[in-house]
Amino acid sequence: MKMCPVCRGDIREGQGICPFCRLDFAKWELSNASKIFSAQNAWVTPPCPQCGKYFTKRVVEEDAADTTATLRGLLAYRCQLCTKLFRATPPVPKEKPAAEPDTATRRHYVRVPVEFPARLWTSQSKYPHTGVVKEITMGGCSLEVDVALTQGSELRIELSLSEREPPVMIQKATVCSVRPNGFGLQFTDLQPDEKTRLGRIMEELLTAAIVDCRNTINQ
Repeated sequence: MKMCPVCRGDIREGQGICPFCRLDFAKWELSNASKIFSAQNAWVTPPCPQCGKYFTKRVVEEDAADTTATLRGLLAYRCQLCTKLFRATPPVPKEKPAAEPDTATRRHYVRVPVEFPARLWTSQSKYPHTGVVKEITMGGCSLEVDVALTQGSELRIELSLSEREPPVMIQKATVCSVRPNGFGLQFTDLQPDEKTRLGRIMEELLTAAIVDCRNTINQ
């Protein structure tokens, strides 16, 4: 038995459409969502051992403490909600054709397109600058803002990601890339309570992205 990558229902071999959520597997495999979440025809990613959620991503990770892990079938995964990095055996043995691209990447987090207001404070300014978050992950975000910063600059940022909750405060973020109209930021100091809140919002965003993809490819 296989498992549907969207609703996690059990699927019989040879079924082309999930009987529960009506996902068309052929279209799913061609979609961006399948590439993001490493959902293949013969296996899905394992749940996170820390939070128990299935929002995990296959990643490339050099583990100096256990260089034989991959040879023993233990692949590296990153949880997109609690950020746990772990190794596990794929839930179903992977039968990968020679032409199938490797889904593991060095990018550990799924970038979700959004458009949320943000405020940021630099060490040179007394008052906050306003900008717009264009993509977000548990590890950082891309921000459009009219302020001059250089790679390596540190700042404090407030993200208004939900109308139902107060803004998420990132005590320290570091500029990791400079773009024509903004910056790529890495979250370097995220307090536990704020991390929990951000994880809850990311779960909502990722769930909505999968549902939107499912609805689109099954129209």
